[in-house]
Amino acid sequence: MAVRPVRRSTRALVTVALMSTMALGALFTGCTGDSEPAPQAGGALPTPSDPDTLLPVPEGTDTPDPTVSLPPDLLFGGELCAALTADDVRGVRFGSSASARLDDTVKLSEDSCQFLLTAGGSRWSVVVKARSQPDFVTPAPGGETVEELAGPGLLARGVQFDDRYEVTVKVPNGYFTVVAPTRDAALALAAKAVPRVDQPPPPTTLDLPVPADTGVPSASSAPDDTATPSGSTSKP
Repeated sequence: MAVRPVRRSTRALVTVALMSTMALGALFTGCTGDSEPAPQAGGALPTPSDPDTLLPVPEGTDTPDPTVSLPPDLLFGGELCAALTADDVRGVRFGSSASARLDDTVKLSEDSCQFLLTAGGSRWSVVVKARSQPDFVTPAPGGETVEELAGPGLLARGVQFDDRYEVTVKVPNGYFTVVAPTRDAALALAAKAVPRVDQPPPPTTLDLPVPADTGVPSASSAPDDTATPSGSTSKP
């Protein structure tokens, strides 16, 4: 008697295949464990810094003095030769000489001006310079005696040299020095210059007023020489 082979149904085969796949998956997971994700091709982005890790601002830091390197255009409207006038000089005496007369001014540089004077038949010179805070702190680099003064200005420091007296004055918008032949003249002229330290700059040509009409015709309104005078006739 022949034995007939046993046929498995299609459903049984599918079930066996699914169970085998699940068993293999579980086995693979158990072997690898929890692994870290693969890094990206471009690399990991940097982690932002914690705000608490920023360096703190040191306490007790002195605020920089804005007048340490003030440009000279902040004094006397940018024109050092406007620091003194003829009236200022006229009221100052140089030693036993009579009151001085202002003859001329010479712009030595962008931050200094020389005033040429005549007093008692002699010629004198006064110089006004724009200064900075280091100049005020050390007005006598050669070791000369420094005279502390309450004025003119907010504070002043004077130095007597062999041939001149220099007074350096602190004002709200900077520092300036007056160099004169005598101490009294330097202090007197510095006091007269203080009210002008914050004056506006001198007017430019664009700010000058337009001159009034004088009645003189301009070149554009001049008669045309080529025109035929009124009442005349041309010859045939």
